[in-house]
Amino acid sequence: NNGRTEFTRLPGEYNVVISHDSYERYSEMVSFPSSSGNPRETVRLTPRPPKLNIDKSQLDFGDKSYILGITITNTGGGLLEWEIPENYSWLEVTPRNGKLEGSSSETVNVKIDRSTFNQGKQDGYSIPISSNGGNATINISFQVSPKIAINTQDLILGHDKDSDGFTISNAESGQFDYKIVTDKGWLSTDPEEGTVSTESDPITVLVDRSTIPLGNHTGKIYVNSTNG
Repeated sequence: NNGRTEFTRLPGEYNVVISHDSYERYSEMVSFPSSSGNPRETVRLTPRPPKLNIDKSQLDFGDKSYILGITITNTGGGLLEWEIPENYSWLEVTPRNGKLEGSSSETVNVKIDRSTFNQGKQDGYSIPISSNGGNATINISFQVSPKIAINTQDLILGHDKDSDGFTISNAESGQFDYKIVTDKGWLSTDPEEGTVSTESDPITVLVDRSTIPLGNHTGKIYVNSTNG
């Protein structure tokens, strides 16, 4: 451990084996033909270069997960310097760079935002990792499953109200388009179509009483979306 080894049985021949995380393994036969003159043999070790290693090359978030992690390890020696660039606005990586001594590791968290994606399987995306000990790529895939939610099923306008309203929101992830139609000419909505991701869209329901006779009337509003 101090870089010196003493051989007491001279003359002789010894098989010298040296292993260390920061150096290449050394194995050589060393001969001492005589014990006189305090013989010495100098051994030069070759430093091991840093080497990038990741514990997985695929991150599949499915339809529920938002954060997954990967582990970066320096399986070589020296100092590994690594970096992940910002290549997608919907992808957050923490941290994006770091330095690792030999045999040390670091966890990197990957977070996705599905709010700008339409329904379906999303793949073909990747995270490049560059370093002075090699490069790596992590493939990204996830499922987007938006779900339309409406805050009420019934609107009662009575005998004096000309308008009321409801909201359309997304109960899951991603985004969807919607279009609204009614079954009566005197019944309309504002707006009649739109797109919802993380926000809620307020919908105003309008009744034109001038076109209908006195009495009780019932109408239906149909909200059709790209996810059902």
